[in-house]
Amino acid sequence: MDRTTCLILLAFLGGCAINSRRNGNILVSEIRKDLPSGWQCRAIQKDGEKGHPHGLGEPKIRMDLSSPEQSFQDAKGTLSPLIQLYLYDIADKPHIQEVIQKEIEFSWDIPIYFGETEEYFVVTSPPYVNHGVFTDVARRTIRPTWEVLRKHIPNKGDKSVDQMAQPGK
Repeated sequence: MDRTTCLILLAFLGGCAINSRRNGNILVSEIRKDLPSGWQCRAIQKDGEKGHPHGLGEPKIRMDLSSPEQSFQDAKGTLSPLIQLYLYDIADKPHIQEVIQKEIEFSWDIPIYFGETEEYFVVTSPPYVNHGVFTDVARRTIRPTWEVLRKHIPNKGDKSVDQMAQPGK
């Protein structure tokens, strides 16, 4: 490959990475704009700081949505609402779905499908939603934010994940 072709290829690949980051920033900004009062969204994009559910590699973005002004009680004490989402490139969807199926046997940190956009396949895990606490009170604290997330990250597959934010009747 000649030098000019190599430079063009590098510029193209750099543009793809920047475009992906820009699209992620747009999604995060739209979610932040719609969050209920008292909620905040921290987007982690730096490699090595994002963590990931068991069996999966590091995502493009990790979003931590929290509401420090609210709380609920559990045997662990007083906890604040929390939803952690892991955004992977949509091109990785088949691989991630395969990992999710294999990881079902684990009783902790199981990756589960949350939803997807044109750019991202989004995963969470039960311990990353309200610290793994699913009482009616805990579920009610995250329900309004869950609805905002659904507006921006539709669930096009297994809808059982939505039970984590659905209080009993």
